Amino acid sequence: WNAYGTATTSSGSGGNWIFDPYKSIHYARSCLCLPAIRYNYEKERQIKCMYHSCISNNAQNGLPITSCDVAYKERECLYVEGAQCAEHGCYDHIWDTLIDYLENNWLGLVNSIGYIIICNDYIDLSKFYCSKVSGDWDHALCGLWGGVTTLYEISEVADSGWEGMYNDGELEGTDYCSGMGT
Repeated sequence: WNAYGTATTSSGSGGNWIFDPYKSIHYARSCLCLPAIRYNYEKERQIKCMYHSCISNNAQNGLPITSCDVAYKERECLYVEGAQCAEHGCYDHIWDTLIDYLENNWLGLVNSIGYIIICNDYIDLSKFYCSKVSGDWDHALCGLWGGVTTLYEISEVADSGWEGMYNDGELEGTDYCSGMGT
């Protein structure tokens, strides 16, 4: 079934819990990502058209439709619901997920919280624009700290293989609904 799409997985190594809203209707809804919601509904429409074609072909040839049912359920699970939701629950185990997230990302969380606490004056734009820019070492340190943290976060997203932000929201490949009047 891999020719028809990619199953949802958590990306990255260990603690990187990046979920692609284009791979699950549940994640798309949770993110309120309208292009991903539309994309997932289009995937679901294509899967239903494949199911309809399978039933029609099997009925014309006098074959049972059980293979169509199995294929439909697998495709719906993998490509619309999302394999991650099917395996771990969409948000049923929120505390387990939260604990895993905290355990696997504690260093980044400590870094971010420390930056917010220590560099609060530096990142408060209302104070920054209303006062002279000083040459104090703390501003230089906070600028460097923020820059390094930003580069690290960008590299983590790039290394994760997540391509959702570059997705134009259009399905590619065969249109299984063409000629069906849908």
